[in-house]
Amino acid sequence: MKGEVIAVYLAIVLLIFLGGRPCFAPVRWLLTLLFRGALGAGVLALVNLIGGWLHFMIPLNPYTAIFVGYLGLPGMVTLLLLNRLG
Repeated sequence: MKGEVIAVYLAIVLLIFLGGRPCFAPVRWLLTLLFRGALGAGVLALVNLIGGWLHFMIPLNPYTAIFVGYLGLPGMVTLLLLNRLG
């Protein structure tokens, strides 16, 4: 009886390991997006802090934070140019 239970547990662990791996890809993508968005929000907050002395502000919302977090410096420059043009 114990050998059968151990075999079933090992089979379940093997199925989770082999079949569950693709299920974690969307979670990893979402965590990466959230991390980059948080970094982008931090950069935007810093730019707005410095921009307060120079009389310009960039709106801090999820879209701009993810934009800056994903694109980095080119995204920040794009937002600065769009802010000055608009």
